[in-house]
Amino acid sequence: MEKVKHQPKMPNEDDRGTNAQNKEPQLTTLEELNDAVKDFFAKGPLYASYKMLALQISIVLGSTAVDVNEPPAYAIPFIAEGFPWRDPKLSATLVSLFACPPDPHSVSETLKCGHDGLGGSPTAADVPGTPPADLSKVFARAKKAAVDGKVGKATVLLVNLVDVEMTERRESGCCDMNYSSFAHAFVLAIGREGFCVFQASGRHGYRLDQYLMRDGSRLRNWEEAKTFVNRFQNLACSRGKWSTDLNKAYEECFEVNMNSICGKGKPLPPIVPAYRPWVNIFEINDVKAKHFKKWTWKKGNE
Repeated sequence: MEKVKHQPKMPNEDDRGTNAQNKEPQLTTLEELNDAVKDFFAKGPLYASYKMLALQISIVLGSTAVDVNEPPAYAIPFIAEGFPWRDPKLSATLVSLFACPPDPHSVSETLKCGHDGLGGSPTAADVPGTPPADLSKVFARAKKAAVDGKVGKATVLLVNLVDVEMTERRESGCCDMNYSSFAHAFVLAIGREGFCVFQASGRHGYRLDQYLMRDGSRLRNWEEAKTFVNRFQNLACSRGKWSTDLNKAYEECFEVNMNSICGKGKPLPPIVPAYRPWVNIFEINDVKAKHFKKWTWKKGNE
């Protein structure tokens, strides 16, 4: 009798569904970045301020080991005051530090870019001789890197909207400083699947952790990208005085209605009378998930 050869069983629809369920989906680079930033706030914003202090000390020392021993209770309010998560630049710096490559030079340059005390903020002298960055062009280049080729490359952009008028007044020692500034900093992360925004909005707005918790850093599609960039370009290219149109663009990009909080009888002074924006962008290319794991968080003798 001829021996029957057993054919290997082909997976049916149910088998394929079971296999798919058993296999955990791989996170994208943008998803992993989002998770890494959210995890930084796992023990709350006060402890995150302490972690940021410890991280900056480690970076200055050239170490990847970050000492996060519990600080004395009396010190926490002082640390939190020095590292407030409503500060747009501090928040943007944190996200950029996660995204940058692990080599000491890249980490130091990223910290410097977002740190006023390390010369990261442009001065009034920088503006006349330096053309402002064009977010539409930089974003288009980042999108091309993300969607072209078999393996797309993620890009992170730290964007600074600089208030030239207030910068000049501050540096010249002008006594007429009782105005609110429209200056803002934020991060855009661009990947094959879309883009994310990371930001905080100042002392009368929201903290970075609050923005994360309400899903502000969610993945957005390319149509939303077009709208966001167009609104920002309106802010970046306008001159003259603050207007209703500028306020609308500002609110759509940064989720803050400046007209509702600035002016007579409101929490903040009126917006600076001369609207003179300038933009610079710190670009981090080919962002990889392994960048988010470059530090070791340790306590005591661990």
